[in-house]
Amino acid sequence: MKRRDFIKFSALAATAAQASRIEGVKQTIFDNKKVFGANRFGTFWANLNSSQIVSVSEFEGDKFPNTMNYSLPDSVQNENRVLYPMVRKSYLKAKGAAKSELRGKDEFVRVSWDVALDLAAKALKENFDKYGAEAIYGECYWWGGSGKVSWGRTVAHRMLKVLGGYVEESGDYSTGAGLVIMPHVLGGSAVYDAPTKWKAIVKNAKNVVFWGTDPIVTNQISSVPPTHDGYVGMQELKKSDIKTYSVNVMVNDTARYYGSENIIVRPNTDTALIIGMCHYLFTNNLYDEEFIKK
Repeated sequence: MKRRDFIKFSALAATAAQASRIEGVKQTIFDNKKVFGANRFGTFWANLNSSQIVSVSEFEGDKFPNTMNYSLPDSVQNENRVLYPMVRKSYLKAKGAAKSELRGKDEFVRVSWDVALDLAAKALKENFDKYGAEAIYGECYWWGGSGKVSWGRTVAHRMLKVLGGYVEESGDYSTGAGLVIMPHVLGGSAVYDAPTKWKAIVKNAKNVVFWGTDPIVTNQISSVPPTHDGYVGMQELKKSDIKTYSVNVMVNDTARYYGSENIIVRPNTDTALIIGMCHYLFTNNLYDEEFIKK
């Protein structure tokens, strides 16, 4: 390249780079947006720039904003996210189940949505035709989506009913045993009833026992977007003179927060402890007989 051409090229490149920087600055200045969002962790403001989440701000109506939402920019935009339908190479070649010994080893290849849906439809039809609806377990993770119209579980149920039916679970995976047992203990399901408010607990309780629970941690999330109002009441309990106990396999965050007296049990033995306590109360006539009759 001649010296004159080199200088001319460099000048053009510098001008183009400067224009690009100016455009970039314009985009940075004028393309900022603040969008309201909600998920299992709570409600928040997503700060966008050029359609990218750059940060998350706390929503004013959330009593104790969940810091886990600060990870949204990375979790939404992380390069490890699967952006397209992918199929095992041997499965795609056979257009169905093949070489199961390669599971976990086989290469995954990208396919179009049409191909992915055709493969899924083919697999469903073959199993319906061969084994019948009773061979189709039609459940999927409940917390997999928010809302009801496009909720994955509901949509899957609708489709499988159209195809001929499916096997549905009884109760649910979180509180299955409780749904069966509690009606015999308290006369209702209890696990999904409105719980006693912290205000009433603080006003009336002499002692509070946290049995196999860690609400300081678990109240951060909910099946619907939480506003974390419960933490206000939990702080009131902290300020009171009520003695707290924690029955658990370890000293957890809640026990540390309240300075609870810890009753450490071996894993899976807390039910035995309950039965032993009930037996002691019953045989020594230390229970409220009239209350139990009701």
